[in-house]
Amino acid sequence: MILGQYNIKVLTEENWLNPDPLVGDKKYYYKNKWVSTVLRARLRDNVPPKVKEQFGLAQSVILYGYFFAPLCLVGLRECYRVAEFAIDYKFTILDIEVKRKDFESKINELAERSIVFDKERWHTIRKERNNASHLVNPDNYFYNGTKNDFDITDPEKKLIYLSPNFVLYKLGDLMHAIDSLFADNDQAINL
Repeated sequence: MILGQYNIKVLTEENWLNPDPLVGDKKYYYKNKWVSTVLRARLRDNVPPKVKEQFGLAQSVILYGYFFAPLCLVGLRECYRVAEFAIDYKFTILDIEVKRKDFESKINELAERSIVFDKERWHTIRKERNNASHLVNPDNYFYNGTKNDFDITDPEKKLIYLSPNFVLYKLGDLMHAIDSLFADNDQAINL
């Protein structure tokens, strides 16, 4: 397996469908275990179909991280964007006019209206989204530890690789946050 400067798999015609050594087979997961673990993250029925569809797309990118580890982070970045999309969608469902369009203000407004009950959790998601989306320092692009060892909200830690276990932890966390946002829906509203 050819690895580049940062131990990232260099894709070739011969190896692109082989497990990435940072994720697959002997490192963390065998393929079937990886697939079942990633796909276990399912949004509840009360989450609107458009939000579920976007979450599924992001989840699929994480799934393909088995073959190319940086896709795990790309998929996680998309999951953060889906979380913000879910907040926006909640405004749409409730027919609330957004006063300020930034993510922080939207979270605060839903919290003030007692629609978001875990405001700090959502602000952590916002900070993580910001950090994952804005890469700056290549010396801080890697994290290979556990969720307890790393603060993804730290603006100095800009990443292109996260450990698969950490990505799966955050995938589950985002799934639960989005689920809780729509917990009051009797049924998913199809807009």
